[in-house]
Amino acid sequence: MRSTYGKVGIALASLCLFSLATTAHAGDFLIDTTGGTDLRPFLSDLDNGYAVRSTGFSYDFFDVTRSGINVTTNGFLHVRKTDPVETTANVSPANVTLPTSGSIHRIAGAWDDLILSRPEDAIIENKGTNFYSVTYLVHKNQTGGGEAQFQIALFGGDVTIGPNSFKKNDIAFSYRKMVGIPVGGDATVGMDAGNGSFSAPSAYPNGIVDDYSKLVSFTSSNPGAETGFYKFSQDAGGNYVPSLVISGPVASAPEPGTLGLIALGATVLGAIRLRRRS
Repeated sequence: MRSTYGKVGIALASLCLFSLATTAHAGDFLIDTTGGTDLRPFLSDLDNGYAVRSTGFSYDFFDVTRSGINVTTNGFLHVRKTDPVETTANVSPANVTLPTSGSIHRIAGAWDDLILSRPEDAIIENKGTNFYSVTYLVHKNQTGGGEAQFQIALFGGDVTIGPNSFKKNDIAFSYRKMVGIPVGGDATVGMDAGNGSFSAPSAYPNGIVDDYSKLVSFTSSNPGAETGFYKFSQDAGGNYVPSLVISGPVASAPEPGTLGLIALGATVLGAIRLRRRS
């Protein structure tokens, strides 16, 4: 009997390895941060700093293929110009509208003037088979600073999290606690190649959001929708097509252009606009 229970326990443990986390809902990130690496010791500075990291797999981002990433303190990942190591990074705290120029490739979960100055502040890195995530537990660099707790996840292959499936090169933004008005009145959310190609949620067509809390409630695009995450998937041309995956009560019909339903209560996959400029 002990042997049987032991086999069951091993089987359950194996299943847990493939179930990275439950679907996003209030208070959760998409990927569990347990056992992650605190990047503070690796950052060049806790204000306007960066850490040179490896994802553990190759990925395509617009017009480049990389395996490394620079994690900045200001809410975005800088896709480096060279691999495997580039010891300089763009860490600008001054977010701008999308698209940008200058060939700076960014994955912006909440690009703003952020800082790690409190004992509880951290940037947590988690990596595993076909996934790499960076979780920000920081605040804005301003008196009476607001909270910015969000996660950027990059996928190097097929991964299933709860009812949600991800493929190679997919990227997801999930948010746990976002409180306050961004520094300067706005933050930037989206994907940018630095050459005119970019992708941003339809609620923020140029990537600009004027209140952190909107990234948690999603009420600006789906009134009544309490929780969810942004998912960016590549099309055949390598452009990122964003969608908003909603998990939780939805008080009104989804906006026009909805792609379909995911089986989790009232889970809605809403198609969101992609812009490409040459």
